[in-house]
Amino acid sequence: MAFFENGFMKQEFDMQKIEIKYITKELPLIVDKKRVSKIALPVEKAESFWALRGISLAINPGEAIGLIGINGSGKQVLAEIIAGRLKQTTGFRTIQGRTTYASSRGGLEEGSTGFENLQAEIDKIELDEIKASHLINGIVDFCELGEWLYRPVREYSVGMYARLSLAIALFTEPQLVVLNNVLNLIDIPFSKRVNQKITELKDSGVSFVIADNNLVNVERFCERTLWLQFGMNPSLAKTSDVMLQFEYFPDWF
Repeated sequence: MAFFENGFMKQEFDMQKIEIKYITKELPLIVDKKRVSKIALPVEKAESFWALRGISLAINPGEAIGLIGINGSGKQVLAEIIAGRLKQTTGFRTIQGRTTYASSRGGLEEGSTGFENLQAEIDKIELDEIKASHLINGIVDFCELGEWLYRPVREYSVGMYARLSLAIALFTEPQLVVLNNVLNLIDIPFSKRVNQKITELKDSGVSFVIADNNLVNVERFCERTLWLQFGMNPSLAKTSDVMLQFEYFPDWF
């Protein structure tokens, strides 16, 4: 049942709500205290550290948010929390609808074949047989892995893994797609197909979070970008503005 508020259908608005608030992530330190050098003495007394410290973010329908930062800034941790693959220590995650995830490694069952992986993901959507078959054919045609689809994923190259991971994430009816350092691993012909599919999904209202060390990928798709540093966010703004700030950061650092 829909309720109207200020001339808009409130229920439809709520269904599009994608938001994280005050997200933190504490990770334990694994230290052999007997072998800690004097240089690393401060670590000897610590039992954990905060990979994320109070991150908040709201994503609009059809919007792509970029995640940038130097190595160890918390991009992967935040991407996995948003995707629901990792539990935050504190804070709230509100995402109504299906979230899919693609990365260079992680997310696929490596002991299963590529086809078994895509079949398992489609089974989660609970489609009728005809629509499920149509979706399978679409993924198979899109990823173009041929006979490799019937080999275990652990035998895949990084690029092949990325192809399958992207195809499943983009085709299995998501509301939110999280891409974690995967776009720069695919070849140019396949990249063009992925770029076109991302644009089509955004136009239909699907939202994206794109964590990538290749800033070109972030600039291409993302309206806004979150710059992470030491688990905090010094900037969340229009992508071009954040990129300008980030450009001068290495010299300061």
